[in-house]
Amino acid sequence: MAADYTFSGELKFEEYLECHKILASRRRIALRTVLTLSGLGMILSTLLSASQKEDKIILIYGVLFILYALVISPLQFRWRVRRLWSQHPASRNPFQVTLKPDGLQTIDDKDQPVHRDWSNFIYYRESPNCFLLYLSPLSPLILPKRLTPEQDLPAIKELLDVRLGQK
Repeated sequence: MAADYTFSGELKFEEYLECHKILASRRRIALRTVLTLSGLGMILSTLLSASQKEDKIILIYGVLFILYALVISPLQFRWRVRRLWSQHPASRNPFQVTLKPDGLQTIDDKDQPVHRDWSNFIYYRESPNCFLLYLSPLSPLILPKRLTPEQDLPAIKELLDVRLGQK
C-alpha cells in the first residue's frame, strides 16, 4: 500500500501567481506574439519606406506595441493577480491536504474531514514549485512543493501520474 503524503501550510503569493501564469499562458503568449509582430511590422515598414511625417507616427505605434507586449503586459498581469490575491483573503488561510491512494483528504471550514476521490479530478500539472490538481480546466487545487518533504516528491509525482495523468 502506498503512503499518505501531506501538504500543510499557507499559500504564498508567488505560488498563486505561478498558477495564474499557467492558467493564462496560451492567451498571454498569443496576445504578446500578435502585438510584438505587429510592432515589428510597423517598424520595418517605416524603415523601408521614404521618411514622411505619417511614417514616424507608425514607427511610434510600433515601438509602443512592442513596449506593451514585452514590458507593460507582464506588469499589468502581475498587478491584476495581486488584486485578486488581496480581494480573496481566504486563499491565504492555512490548509492541510493529504494525498492518499484512494483520493485526497482535507479539513473543511467546520473542522470536518472531507474526502475527494481521484475521479473528481481531471488531470494534474507540475510546475517548478507546485502541483496543480484540476477539478475543471480552470479550477486547480494548488499544492506547493515546499509544504512536503523533498524526498517524498518523486513518490507523489508517481502517485499523481498513476491516478490522474499529467497534462
